Amino acid sequence: MILYCVPHAGSSALNYYQWKLLMNDNIKIVPLELAGRGAKSEQALYKCFDEAVDDLVEEIINNQSDEKYALFGHSLGCWLVYRVYFRLIKKGMEPPVHIFFSGRWSPLTKKEELKYRDMTDGEFMNRIREIGGTSEKIINSPEFVDKYLQIFRSDFAIIESYENPAENELIESDITVLSGTQDNSIKNSELLEWRKTTSGMCTICKVNGGHFFHLENMQDTINIIESKLEVI
Repeated sequence: MILYCVPHAGSSALNYYQWKLLMNDNIKIVPLELAGRGAKSEQALYKCFDEAVDDLVEEIINNQSDEKYALFGHSLGCWLVYRVYFRLIKKGMEPPVHIFFSGRWSPLTKKEELKYRDMTDGEFMNRIREIGGTSEKIINSPEFVDKYLQIFRSDFAIIESYENPAENELIESDITVLSGTQDNSIKNSELLEWRKTTSGMCTICKVNGGHFFHLENMQDTINIIESKLEVI
């Protein structure tokens, strides 16, 4: 079983390498990298949401064998995985056996968000502090302003560019929606909206922690993933 994992905004595939030490050996974690960081550090940052989706789809297709596979995405990665699913199906791939949507409300939910593109660098950096997940030492470093601020801005810009397709297609796979118990950015009613995205089963799980519970509380997150995949 292969589990493809897509990171959140401003982060990289490195976040999921720690999972490999905790995950059942029967599940092979394949962290997918986003442009401008890690193995793709020389690749230009994405100009739009669909460009990111295409990049991830190509990576999955090039890596995929006859093994069963599942998808996991957190925050930005959550919505990317949502669109990656439909693109993979259109390219003739078998559907994933399960999809894990983590740390974000359904893309079908109508919600007014902050306009990050209109923020000054100072305002944007303060917002990053509020969201958490990035240490104050890194935010205050010259390297953050020189490199990482551009990556963060690009990632948030492609989220803002996201548009749902005209027709609401349904996912055929079963899905699990994960959220942190202390993540005040997502309401329970918004998590329930994920049920409208699939014709399969939808399970909602709360994990102790904030928005980045999947890193703060890795073991509990992994336990949920394993419990869903071991029965397949």
